[in-house]
Amino acid sequence: MGVEKVDTSSYNSSSSRSHHTNFTAPAINPNGKANSTKNYPKLCCAANSSDSYLREWVKPDDNPIVYPDPSVNASAFCDATTAWRVDGLWRILIGSKKRDRGIAYLYRSLDFKRWFKAKHPLHSVQGTSTWEFPDVFPVSLSSEDGLDTSVGGSNVRHVWKVSLDLTRYEYYIQ
Repeated sequence: MGVEKVDTSSYNSSSSRSHHTNFTAPAINPNGKANSTKNYPKLCCAANSSDSYLREWVKPDDNPIVYPDPSVNASAFCDATTAWRVDGLWRILIGSKKRDRGIAYLYRSLDFKRWFKAKHPLHSVQGTSTWEFPDVFPVSLSSEDGLDTSVGGSNVRHVWKVSLDLTRYEYYIQ
């Protein structure tokens, strides 16, 4: 597999720990130009996972990792979340819109390489336009410690967060 060094200084991205093919290191999912008009999620992996500052990143050749299907507005397809894993499947959310309805699409993967869109969006709201950086955060009800994105259970509540392109504000819902 070929790799390309990545300058991450200008990326908006999320991070995950994956076991993508030959990489068992932290990974980021930056949006990157697939052509002159579209941003699609890519996979970049730490070049040296023993570097505690994670200063160098590489991008495998098999990128982007997610493409919108014809039912999705490709020009507003952006901002993959941090991946989380439940029941053996990785999951990410990707923001978009359909006309003026903001949408969070859910994608699933077994291997962090091939992603499949769920039949229905995770959530959408009329009149909100493009959703950027949709995310779901687990919050402990019994501790002040932070939680891994894959944690669930009776002592965990999930908080929904989305940034609206229309208002330039972030909204949180529990």
